[in-house]
Amino acid sequence: MRHLTMFLILTGFSSAFAGGRVQLNEQTTVESSRIILGDIASISGLDKKRRARLSRMYIGKAPEIGQAKYMPLSFIERRIVEHIGSGLKIDGPSRVEIRRKGTTLRGTWLAQRLRAAIEKRLPYSSEKVAEIAIPRIPDCRVPEGSQVKVTFQPNETFEGHAVVGLAVYDDGKKVVSRRINVKIDLFTSVVGVSTNLRRGQTLSSNSLVSLRKPASQVPSDAVTRPELVVGAAVRRRIQTGDVLRHSWIKIPPVISRGDRVRVIAKRGKIQLSTFGKALNDATQSAFVRVKNLESKKIITGRAERPGVVVMEF
Repeated sequence: MRHLTMFLILTGFSSAFAGGRVQLNEQTTVESSRIILGDIASISGLDKKRRARLSRMYIGKAPEIGQAKYMPLSFIERRIVEHIGSGLKIDGPSRVEIRRKGTTLRGTWLAQRLRAAIEKRLPYSSEKVAEIAIPRIPDCRVPEGSQVKVTFQPNETFEGHAVVGLAVYDDGKKVVSRRINVKIDLFTSVVGVSTNLRRGQTLSSNSLVSLRKPASQVPSDAVTRPELVVGAAVRRRIQTGDVLRHSWIKIPPVISRGDRVRVIAKRGKIQLSTFGKALNDATQSAFVRVKNLESKKIITGRAERPGVVVMEF
């Protein structure tokens, strides 16, 4: 009884497609990684619903880009019979040549995708970003319909640079993978001069101005706190708009070697003080070594103002 039931089911299923005709193409190019019957054949003699159903029938896996796959007629016939049974007329060459349709992703387009993803993830406002410099990305040949994905390292800060992952997926399979080092140049505030200065002149607050510059253009010894350089002597000629550098000026010390200083030790809300003798000259906020007058121990702190050294304990 069981075999009879299966026979009747198959016979009825086959008869639904009776009169249909499948004409296989000799050569075809597919877009997906999956080959379906509609990609490699034309179907006739059936109503729209059955024709669509037959067209979606899975035949096999598509070849890689640049390669060809040859499917024998006998193999395709078996696949159709396994799926719907007999009843269809199948014509075509002894084998079907199948190739995968490819497309070229331009490096310029990939760079645009990369830039858009970075701008979306930046923890800064766009006004703070001077430049996002993406190195040249070569073109790549990938299967039609591939998906591009941009990834970032965990806890990426985007300060100075970022390592960005660029991958292309074809039906879930990674076909292209690259790691790209992107330079991210941020604006920073530095001190400049508002007028031409000659050697020997003294800096005043009126001669200083705040400048907004890309970090890549700022020298390592650039002055960032104007209050620390007021009263400094100019060592060379400085042009209006120049970024002021510590090597161009001589800042008078707020503490000189041999000075008797008050040492304030801080820890949270606790504050202790003692007296000592400075062992070196120090400008404001610079480190100074101090010999404790009572214990004779040498400690290090920062020169806060004339006669005062602050340290943490």
